[in-house]
Amino acid sequence: MLRKMVIRTFGLVVFVSTLSGCGVLRATPAKDYGFLPKPELVSEQRTRAPFNGYWVFNPREYEEIREEYAKVYIDSIDTHIVEEMYRKASGKEETKIARIEEAQELGQYFRERLRIAMVERIQSGSNLKVVDKPGPGVLSLRIALVEVVPTNPGVNLIGTAAGFFVPGGGFLKSFGEGSIAMEGFVFEVDPMNSVFEEYKDREAQKYSAFTLKDYQRYAHLREVIDEWSVQIATLLTTPSSVTVEDSDLVSINPI
Repeated sequence: MLRKMVIRTFGLVVFVSTLSGCGVLRATPAKDYGFLPKPELVSEQRTRAPFNGYWVFNPREYEEIREEYAKVYIDSIDTHIVEEMYRKASGKEETKIARIEEAQELGQYFRERLRIAMVERIQSGSNLKVVDKPGPGVLSLRIALVEVVPTNPGVNLIGTAAGFFVPGGGFLKSFGEGSIAMEGFVFEVDPMNSVFEEYKDREAQKYSAFTLKDYQRYAHLREVIDEWSVQIATLLTTPSSVTVEDSDLVSINPI
């Protein structure tokens, strides 16, 4: 059984690595949810950002502003768009309330991971400090979760079992996969509310032969948030000439 799992994992890594070079297995971009101040300016720019969409108003001037201000405020993660989706969805009221509370907890987790990622960048030499209040001379980071589709553990369990006994049965797992999307921007709270940077992205859970994350509703989504946090912190603290790498599509971590 172990030998079979190792072979399947290796085969999956090779297969997905080949396709990911072509972008075949990347999550499709989310629609525009209206959170960004200037959504029409956002486009894919993989030479700089690992997102479906990115925009910066003036790279050289933005670097100078970041150097001059040296402060960033990380706002609470906005979950109102996702909450409204749950309210309008069919189903029991108690289930809707539970999903809304879970989305809010995910937003709190995202903000904390962003703060941790920024502190790690500071320890690596960045001069951009995290502060507790927005205002003139402070860069404000504002992000919204615009889609939250949790993993379905029940479907994944059936799909995993089918994959061992029925050829192609593991395909059922795809119906239980989770995904998450965000929109975010950096601006200064001043009379003009000057916007410096915008980004949006949608990610599905990673491919794996087996991982305990498949049997937890939000484990895969937290992994995406962990990677987003590092990527956003890197964008905030590196020159525009630096390419912030995208995350891998495959996970060989069983937990």
